[in-house]
Amino acid sequence: MSVRSALLLSFALVASGAEAAAGSTKVVRVFVLAGQSNMVGWSHVRTLGPRVKSRDRSPLLARLRQRNGEWIERDDVFVHANVGDRVRKGRLTVGYGGGDDGGWFGPELMFGHEMGDRFDEPVLLIKAAWGGKDLYCDFRPPSAGAPEYEIPPRDGEARDVGASYRKLVAHVRAALDGLATDFPELRRHEVELAGFVWFQGWNEMFCDDAIREQVYAEYPANFAALLSDLRAEFDAPDLPAVVGELGVNGDGANERIRGLRAAQARIPDEPSLAGAVTFVETASLWDDDVDAAWRRLEETRSEARRRLRPKLERKLNRKLRGRSEEERERLLREETERAAEETKEVRAAHEAWEEVGSHWECHYHGSGTMMIDIGRALANGMEAHLGERAD
Repeated sequence: MSVRSALLLSFALVASGAEAAAGSTKVVRVFVLAGQSNMVGWSHVRTLGPRVKSRDRSPLLARLRQRNGEWIERDDVFVHANVGDRVRKGRLTVGYGGGDDGGWFGPELMFGHEMGDRFDEPVLLIKAAWGGKDLYCDFRPPSAGAPEYEIPPRDGEARDVGASYRKLVAHVRAALDGLATDFPELRRHEVELAGFVWFQGWNEMFCDDAIREQVYAEYPANFAALLSDLRAEFDAPDLPAVVGELGVNGDGANERIRGLRAAQARIPDEPSLAGAVTFVETASLWDDDVDAAWRRLEETRSEARRRLRPKLERKLNRKLRGRSEEERERLLREETERAAEETKEVRAAHEAWEEVGSHWECHYHGSGTMMIDIGRALANGMEAHLGERAD
């Protein structure tokens, strides 16, 4: 069966017999998006201002926002997202990321726009992502078998091998089972499981030093097992996949990141995948200007603290007298940090940073433009598996 053929799930809702007989069966194209915190999405829409207003980026913003400033809500692309065990459902727009104020998003935003533009039929994105999860343990699929190495406890507790894989499967099933209730517009549509998108890797770098070489070496095989098991779970033997590279820090990435990237790049070479997976490079999408704004903020803070500390130590001498060295250091550090944040130069550097970034460095600095570019790159990678566009 070809990729574009309907990969009908046994539990999918189908059109009435009369409609099917008349050849009027409708289809909804379903893409499963999974991974850890960068798939959760920690980019805020406020960062889509100055970085997008430049002439070469303005068409991008026009696809996402109306002239009145309201974010576009598509009526042909739907999202069922489980991010950090909080389920959100609705039409595609901003707000399916990790934060609570409705302004956060991940790769699903531009990926969904690209898929919605591609198909005449509606699209459903099922997103299941949890921060701090790895493939060698948390997402480890059943067919990968038990690891040949000992996995140390986390926070003093034994690790539950495969727990995130089971949650992924359960979320996809729940989303499909509740299709008619959650999205009445799709109640007469058959389900075509059209693709799987994987954006993960950060936590592989923080495994125990003693097992890192094995963890990296088996990453391609573990992903191959993951895709194989998902295909079996959902009766989708031709399900294609896209793997997004861990592109944090771009060309300046450290040895651990580069080692993980190399492992991800080997995934398409796994014999069992046979052209079913596209590896999408994202390191080139790292924005050095956003990174520089963060570095300037940190350097400005450091300089302000260095300058203020001696003055505050003299000012607080009486308050600090008689306290332990540890307590003195804590109080002095807190006062120094507070005072530094109130300086004119730090406030200015912070305002400049907040125009382009919104989160941690490991989350691509929470840059909206980086995340938009990543979502589009993942969509382009998926295009290779979807056949010719319909006229």
